[in-house]
Amino acid sequence: MKLSQQKEQIIANLLAKLKTLPKGIEISTAELFSSVYPAESLDTGDFFELNQILQDRSKKVGLFFDSSNYWQMCVGLPFNIPFLVTPRKPDLRFDCIQYEEFNSSGMRENLMIDLPGRRIFYFAGQDNTKTEPVSYHCSPKQWRQIMELVRAAAFPQWEDEYGKQGSRGIEWELLLLRGGRIRKKSSGSNTFPPAWQIFRELKQITIQLMKQAPAVSSKPEGDSPDGKKHPGFSSCGNLKST
Repeated sequence: MKLSQQKEQIIANLLAKLKTLPKGIEISTAELFSSVYPAESLDTGDFFELNQILQDRSKKVGLFFDSSNYWQMCVGLPFNIPFLVTPRKPDLRFDCIQYEEFNSSGMRENLMIDLPGRRIFYFAGQDNTKTEPVSYHCSPKQWRQIMELVRAAAFPQWEDEYGKQGSRGIEWELLLLRGGRIRKKSSGSNTFPPAWQIFRELKQITIQLMKQAPAVSSKPEGDSPDGKKHPGFSSCGNLKST
């Protein structure tokens, strides 16, 4: 079968099939095509084109294809890489990413990314440590790398909650803010979204860049956008730039 001969009908049939699949099912473009057209096959070039078209049109039909489980892994050609199929959540505009993590040993992590200011902040220490937040202003090259990971992580598509809150281990919370107001909150307890490896890479880059920032000094605790008191916390707009 040549994709060009019946392209629009094939694409329509595949998208219709995707909408009938259970939420969270994992499938590749090649597997999807075979399930709808078991007696047909496509050449490699047609599969590349089909895979791209399905990705481009997923938003129009209200679906989100998440292949982040295989991020940076050598698992085959794009049309053979499985993706999770979930209903697409609304796209959100945000200008700040705030992340907090606590573990049972009392260690706390804060990560903030100020998009308009191209600034980052990271702190790790005991939960009772009081620090003055200091941010790092990224170079254009550094900022491009950070934004590539922000886009790849697709934060607006994360679920609101992962795992049962209150269990011992790692508890985390990620906020997307715009103008100081929370647009989305995701949290988890010992459970993480598929894009967690991408986020961990983002956090690691932030840690490496923050090593270039001066040491932080003591300061009374501050308020976070959720109204809680957190030592060393400051909103994106109030970070002290280096």
